[in-house]
This record gives sequence, C-alpha cells and structure tokens, in this order.
Amino acid sequence: MLRSMTGFGEACLDCRGWQVRVEIRTVNNRHLKINLRADESLLGLEAEIERLARGSLLRGTVQVSIDSVRPSRPDAYQINRVALDSYLGQVIEAMGGRVPDQSIGALMAGILALPGVVPEHSKRATGGSHEEDWLVLKPVISEALSRLGEMRLREGANMSVELLAMSKQVRGLVEKVRQRVPSSLVHHQERLRDRVNQVLSLHEPLVQVDTSQLAREIALLADRVDISEEMVRLDSHLDQFDAMVGPQSREEGVGRKLEFLIQEMGREANTMGSKSPDIDISRSVVEIKSTMERIRELVLNVE
Repeated sequence: MLRSMTGFGEACLDCRGWQVRVEIRTVNNRHLKINLRADESLLGLEAEIERLARGSLLRGTVQVSIDSVRPSRPDAYQINRVALDSYLGQVIEAMGGRVPDQSIGALMAGILALPGVVPEHSKRATGGSHEEDWLVLKPVISEALSRLGEMRLREGANMSVELLAMSKQVRGLVEKVRQRVPSSLVHHQERLRDRVNQVLSLHEPLVQVDTSQLAREIALLADRVDISEEMVRLDSHLDQFDAMVGPQSREEGVGRKLEFLIQEMGREANTMGSKSPDIDISRSVVEIKSTMERIRELVLNVE
C-alpha cells in the first residue's frame, strides 16, 4: 500500500517520575534525513534513535523531538569545592581581605557562574547511563513511529484513490485519441491529395505526377503521424502505475519508481503531441499532460 511522506506521531511515558514526550514529524524529501531535538543528556542516543527510525521510514525529512523532565536527585547537584575556594580566595585577596556584607550575595553568584565551579553534569542533573536511558526511551519512540506509520498509511490510502481516478482520466483521453487517429489520418491524406491536385490544375500539362511516388509520400505521411506505438507504451505505463498504487499492491517504497514512470509517460505524451498535426488530438494530449502534472505533484509525496 502507498504511504505518504508527511505525517505525525507522538507518545508519552512516565517512568519512575521521569516524564518523556516524543513527537515525530515527517515532510517530503527525496532521501531520508533525520533530525533530533532533545536535552543534551540524550544527544548521545542519536545513533540508536536514527537506527530505529530507519527501520520504519524510507524517505522524508524526519524531525524527532524529545521533551524530557527528570526527577531531581540530591547527588546530581555538586559544587567543585577546590575551584570555589580558589576563586573565592583570589577575590577576597584582590579586595584587600574584606568583603562588605552587602556584596556577599553578588560575589557568590558571580563565582558560581565561573568555569569549573558547577560541573556540567551537575547542571544537567542527568539520570542513568545511556544504556538505561535507551531502555526507557526505545518503547516510547517505537510507539510514536507506529502512530506516525498509521497516519502515513491513511494518507497513502487517500492518495491511492485520487491517483487511480486521475489514471482513469488519462486512459479515457488516450482512448479518445485512439478513436480519432483513423479519421485524422484519412483527413491528412486527403489534404495532401488536394494540394497535389491544386498544383496540377495550375501547371498542367507542364507538371506530371508519378502516382506511385504520390502513394509513397502518402504512406510516409501516415508513418510520420502514426502514434500507435506511443499509445501502446502509455497504456503499458498506466498498467504498471495502477498496479503500484492500487490497494492490492504490497510493494514498499514505490515513490521513486512512480516518479520515473511519470517521467516516461510524459515523454510518450510529448511525442504524441509533436507527431500528430491533428487539432483534436493535440487538445487531448494537452489534457493528458495537465492531468499527469497533477499526478506528478501528488506522487512527490509518496514514500
């Protein structure tokens, strides 16, 4: 079944006071690109998160957002006493050995902000190891990916219906062209004979017409404007297209194949338009190309 490249999935978890909320959003992209937004303490899990996402997604730009609120732990907040005493001693010495009472608060706030006084791991109040964190996060991310996949499948099913309807429109236009071809060919053959007769009526008996040569020219004209091969190939492309986008299809990741197929269908339509001088056929070809452009725009969102 078709899957859309756009979608949204989320999941939440409260594990021993650690509250986690995961949001995954996807938009169009010819390739798979995964971006992570999370607390600094979780960025070390980026490789694991990307491997998990790649197991479910084939194309698209993926934004994984993890909101994490951990319970506070007493041992998570520590001051480097060596750095604090060193800074404090130097400041007191610089101030002549005495600090005014009204300046103590500002002095301590400034010293605590100096490098090394409060270690980074204490500022983050980190939880367990990466392995422990991953055991908690993996099921939440997997659930968000599952909900994202469900939404992308629903969107894909709607796209399948629309694509099949537009494919049917193209088939109807091709059939209209096919029915017009015989009368168009006869019309242009008659026009060629009429022109030859007009020339003869003006220049007889100076000009003589080789009837066999005229017959060959008419045959060449018929060959030049013959678009039967293009219509057969276009029908074949439409059969492949319907098989890939239909509800019975079990093929995964058909987006790129469909893009290539649409490109080939466009070439056949262009050739039909350039070969046939018939106005009615040209109008039908324009409608075919217009419908196929709508198909192409929709296919760009297929995974």
